Amino acid sequence: MQLRSLLFISGVFLLFVSCETTNYLAKVSPRYYEVSKTTAQMDDDLEVLVSEYRTELDAIMNKVIGETGIMLTKGKPESTLGNFMADLLLEKANEVTQGGVDLAYQNNGGIRVTEIPKGDITVGKIFELMPFDNLLFVVDCPGDILAQWVDSLSLSSGGPLGGDFSWRIENHQTKEFVINGKPIDKNATYKIAMPDYSARAGRLSNLFEGLPMMDTGILIRDAILEYVEKSKGPISPKLDGRITVLKK
Repeated sequence: MQLRSLLFISGVFLLFVSCETTNYLAKVSPRYYEVSKTTAQMDDDLEVLVSEYRTELDAIMNKVIGETGIMLTKGKPESTLGNFMADLLLEKANEVTQGGVDLAYQNNGGIRVTEIPKGDITVGKIFELMPFDNLLFVVDCPGDILAQWVDSLSLSSGGPLGGDFSWRIENHQTKEFVINGKPIDKNATYKIAMPDYSARAGRLSNLFEGLPMMDTGILIRDAILEYVEKSKGPISPKLDGRITVLKK
C-alpha cells in the first residue's frame, strides 16, 4: 500500500513538472536614453545624501600639499613627469630596503595624466596621476634578464627610469646602457623597484617570472603623496639626458 501511494505521488509530481510553463526571451527592443545635466533631474533626497559626502570628499581632494616650480609633462624618451615619478620611487625603495636598489621604473602607461601645471599640487591631482592601487615591488634581476628588459624597452624608445645609469637608443635598439658607471654585468644581480603591475602582469612581466621580488606593501600613490608633502620648496625635476634617442 505504501508503494502504491509513493508511485501515485511521484506520478502527480512528474505530471505537474511536465506541465509547468517555461518562458523564453522572444524579442529584444533596445532603446537609448540620453542622460545629461539638462535632461536628468536629481532626486532631492538623493542629492541631500550625496552632498554630505561630496563636501567631505572635496575638502580632502582640494587640499594643497605642495607645489611645482615648472609644468611637469609626460613623454618619451625622457620627461619631467617621468623623471619625477621614477626618482621618487627609487628614493622610497632605498628607504624601505635600507639601500642597494639600483634602478626604479614607472611604466609610462601607469602615469595617467599628461601634465601637472605649474603651481599648487592637490591631493586630487595625485589621485588623477595615480588612480590605481599599485604597490611598490623590488625585483632581484640577474644581469642577463636586465639586458633583455632594457632591449625590449628600447623598442618603444625607453621609459621612465631612475638611478645611476645612462641609456642610449638608436633605431629602437640599445646602443649603450651603463649602470653604476659600468656596462651591465650579466653575472651580477640588480635590484629594480617598479609597480607590482610591471613585475607581475605587465607587457614584459614574463621576464621576471620566478625571480625573487619584495612586496614593500607601499602604495605608489601614497609614496607620491608623502614625497610631495615632505618636499621643501617647489618640485622642479629636470631633463638630465639620462635617456637619449640618437639620430642618424
